[in-house]
Amino acid sequence: MPLSQIQGDLLGATGFLPGLQVEDEVALVVFDATVTNPTQFYSDKNALYNDHVADLTVRSGDNVVYEGIRTALGTTTPNSPARQVVLVITDSGYAPGRTAEGEALAS
Repeated sequence: MPLSQIQGDLLGATGFLPGLQVEDEVALVVFDATVTNPTQFYSDKNALYNDHVADLTVRSGDNVVYEGIRTALGTTTPNSPARQVVLVITDSGYAPGRTAEGEALAS
């Protein structure tokens, strides 16, 4: 789906972020051919969106989905007192001509 739709689905009235509990903590990982450093965990979901999602742009390169998910899982704190959610986003495979077997590379 296009990045603009991803952003709308995250913050819209029935979106993902408004559907979380107030005490939930959310971090963000973005990936294409590389994986970004995870953000800090935010309990203020609007701040996460404003700081990291609102200005996202489509990144070039094939998706390394497994590395993105592995990074996200490594971000969480075992036995955290709060429920931790890591949002993993990619839009790089959406553009025509950028789909290939390399989209699911594994180190």
